[in-house]
Amino acid sequence: MQLLFILSLIFCKIFLNHSLPNFVIFLADDLGYGDVGCFGNHSIKTPNIDKLAANGVKLNHHLTAAAVCTPSRAAFLTGRYPVRSGMESSNRNKVFFFAAASGGLPENEITFAKALKQRQYATGIIDGAVRYRMNWK
Repeated sequence: MQLLFILSLIFCKIFLNHSLPNFVIFLADDLGYGDVGCFGNHSIKTPNIDKLAANGVKLNHHLTAAAVCTPSRAAFLTGRYPVRSGMESSNRNKVFFFAAASGGLPENEITFAKALKQRQYATGIIDGAVRYRMNWK
């Protein structure tokens, strides 16, 4: 925990004079619109997310490009329909990838993260479900 704190201080110091606005995007599987307190759920306590939403920008009108995980994430990351990045097919099972599987977005695909890096943003991923990680850079 101390190492994480020290690394976060170093990260903040490095980017303190950076003029671009900071933002965080949370991507969560199976998290519905009404599953957190800031969007009206009173039975599940989410005080930290609620505080971030209260002090930041809360987006409340979203459409998804697909009803399942892999194609919808591909669409979010690329801004393209899933079929255009090869993440949707007539055989529904072909769009699911597992940690040991090869596949995923092509290396040359322009993603949201790559576009941000071109604008001098530092990007990263914190993945709580290591078993699903697939060649993230």
